[in-house]
Order: sequence, then C-alpha cells, then structure tokens
Amino acid sequence: MKINKSMIDAKWYDYELDNEVKFLIRQMPLSIGMWAANSPEEFMAFTRRRFLYCVQDWSGLVDENDKEFPCTEENKEFVFDYVQEIPLWMTGKLASLADQIIYDEKKTLSSSPSGTTDHQDPVVTYV
Repeated sequence: MKINKSMIDAKWYDYELDNEVKFLIRQMPLSIGMWAANSPEEFMAFTRRRFLYCVQDWSGLVDENDKEFPCTEENKEFVFDYVQEIPLWMTGKLASLADQIIYDEKKTLSSSPSGTTDHQDPVVTYV
C-alpha cells in the first residue's frame, strides 16, 4: 500500500453558502484527538479543537465595516462561537473528505480480484 504524504496538505475549499468565501482546511490527525465524548461538553470541546486546528486560513470574510477579517486564533474562536454555520459546514466537509478517502481506497483495492496486485499498490489520497 502506497502512502501519499501530500494527503495531509491543507487545501482550499469554496464555502457553498457564499461563493466569495474560501477556507484552507487540513485534516486532523488521530494523534491530536479522536472524538470519544461522554457528554455534550466533551463533544463541544472536541469540535472546537478540531475547528481551530483544521482551519488554516480563509479569504472573503469581512467585518461589519467591510474590512478584511483575518484568520487569527482569536478570530477563529469568534467564528466558531458566533457564526455557527461555518463550523457546521466544516464538520460536513471533513466528513465528506474522510468518506472520499475510504471510497478511493476501497475502489483501488477492489480493482483487482485479490484486493491488490503485485503491479499496483493502493494509494490513499485526499480529494
């Protein structure tokens, strides 16, 4: 099985609710945390940590005076707390990316009768 290290590179994604806005998102590695919440508070703590880690940059967000709203830790916390549609969208985007990885891996493995071949190793990639 080949491992494509570029899968961890952050990529720009259009924000479907506003075509002027884009987000630079990276996947969250398992070493930083998995969701094993036993309460709503633990779930929110994980979701917040994932948002702050995964959002690397954005473009197209402006404040109430139409000035650029830069991607800083403070502004990411504000967006997470008060602009709920963005973290909800990002959660869905990360889930669809994870599904795509699984789909691509299964598709590669199922392309041969034995699940893999001596000639072609499966490649795990992010879309």
